[in-house]
Amino acid sequence: KATVSVLYWEKKKKNLCFAMSNATSNAYDQLHLHWFDYASAVVVFILAVGITVKSWRGQENNVYSYFLGGRTAPWWVVGFSLFSYGTGVEYAMGMTKAGYTDGIAAGIFMWGSIPPLLGLAYFFLKEYRELDIITLPTFLFKPFDGTTRLIFSIFTLLLSVMRIAIALHSYSILLEGLLGYNTTATKLVMIIVIEVYVVTGGLKAVMQTEVMQSVLLIVFSLVLSIKIIHDVGGIETLKSNLSRNQTRLFQSASDDTYPWPGVVFGFPIEAMVLWSCNQVITQKALAAEDDYHAKMGCIFCCFLNLLPPFLFVIPGMALQVDRPHVNPSDAYEVLIEEYMPSGTRGFLLAALTCSLATSIASVLSACTAILTIDVLEHLNLFRHARTALLQENKNLAGRLGTLLVALAGFSWSYAVPSVASNQWDYILSSSIFSAAVFAAFLSAYLFGGWWSMKSAAVTGMLALGLVMGLLRMVLDEMKISGRSLPGGVSWYVDVNFFLLTAGLFVVYMSGMLLATRLIEHLEWSSNMVQLEPDAMTEIGDTLPESEAGEPTEVCSILTETHRKGAYDDIEDDFEGTVVASEIYDAQRDKYRLFATNAMACLALIAFLIILAVWF
Repeated sequence: KATVSVLYWEKKKKNLCFAMSNATSNAYDQLHLHWFDYASAVVVFILAVGITVKSWRGQENNVYSYFLGGRTAPWWVVGFSLFSYGTGVEYAMGMTKAGYTDGIAAGIFMWGSIPPLLGLAYFFLKEYRELDIITLPTFLFKPFDGTTRLIFSIFTLLLSVMRIAIALHSYSILLEGLLGYNTTATKLVMIIVIEVYVVTGGLKAVMQTEVMQSVLLIVFSLVLSIKIIHDVGGIETLKSNLSRNQTRLFQSASDDTYPWPGVVFGFPIEAMVLWSCNQVITQKALAAEDDYHAKMGCIFCCFLNLLPPFLFVIPGMALQVDRPHVNPSDAYEVLIEEYMPSGTRGFLLAALTCSLATSIASVLSACTAILTIDVLEHLNLFRHARTALLQENKNLAGRLGTLLVALAGFSWSYAVPSVASNQWDYILSSSIFSAAVFAAFLSAYLFGGWWSMKSAAVTGMLALGLVMGLLRMVLDEMKISGRSLPGGVSWYVDVNFFLLTAGLFVVYMSGMLLATRLIEHLEWSSNMVQLEPDAMTEIGDTLPESEAGEPTEVCSILTETHRKGAYDDIEDDFEGTVVASEIYDAQRDKYRLFATNAMACLALIAFLIILAVWF
């Protein structure tokens, strides 16, 4: 608790200055909640428990029901669920801090998600659903091999641990600052509750809870945003007190955090990995009823993602004008404590708690799917089990593995302060892993048709990306702790995250192309050495001559004839019969196509307008 020796309050300037007699971690009084705040929080938690119990009772015992919610989610549930992933408590605190220090440039993190979401809706999602996959490592297994699948699974599990860690750390710091709760107790209680929640409810309970949580977060964050803008004197007063750099979306090339070359070339790579090549996002999109609901859910999320900069970044900018002496890391706490109207804080804190629970639950559900479908299948640990027990044993092992991931995230949360100085820097630092992931997916999607990448090349670059990302984290920890860096690597720590991501992406793609050409050359040379003239003659002598009466050819002709006859019978049965349901389906599909394309165009236009306004 802070020991405040002198407190000066100037009503005109509204600046709160603290003269500290001792070094403290929190300079603000604990939040005093109204009885209505407690009541509203209890109501929200009861609704969340009711949704979980209902989903648990209606859940079938199969992978599609547990991992994809039975594929029954309508488009609006998909949209709110995708939106929830990018507005967790760590993002709320991080974007508010970034708005306080950097201005509107931090809004690109959410506004820049619109093109990747449209790419997911029109390109990636179509491939995922046609292949009938549940996990993204399975998508990479199709053009490559099991090793690539395993490496990418490890990649995803590592990023999941990092996401769980920053979420737990942010939430515990928030409650410690507002309510004085012990951070360790908060983390431990939440990770136990969330683990039980995800094991019993599955993805369906998570997505339905995210709808309620997202609505509450939008409404009461909007109340907070309007309140602080009103307190600073309105929009015009806010704009007049901000510098030119704080109102520019694209900063100069020398900016430390948002240089325009990094935002243009590096940030799209991170956005594509976060919103298109992410297991959590993909799993939620695949839980939709059909292609229309999946595509429309992604487009609906595009419109929702226009809101967070107005809910978090701009309030942070207003706080900088109203309270210029606040510690930027405490910006979101100060907003809730000083500006949130009494009686509404309970709803917001409940929404943030549900946001933490659903965010980590989504990550753990994705980890369960990867451990069950990809890792255990690749390792083939249950090859001696009976068929009836095979899937049951794999599901049990996958859920136990998820418990280990949750415990790893809990342990790693204590290392977050040593890796990054605040939540936002930690989130940006994860972009170092995005370059290798996007390079692998781009290789699978683009080069699979006319020139297949070699599995060894893709696997090698994924492994290199994993090593380079971990190296950056180790060097960041050394820099923050004050230890001297090894000679010649200081540039790797000092370079901007976005610029480094763009550079590494070029390196990985070039490495995959060159390695593929080298492997093809070595394979061709090896084959030419093995096929000597005598050997080729012997192989030619052993080939059977083609005869019209060969049994294999006769069987092939009979099979083709049988198929043709069967198809002719089917066509005769249904020729000229067009029922009313088929006409309705055709009209519905035509309407859906027009609606999705129109909404996608509107989302893209809104994105371009925002770029023009804040340019």
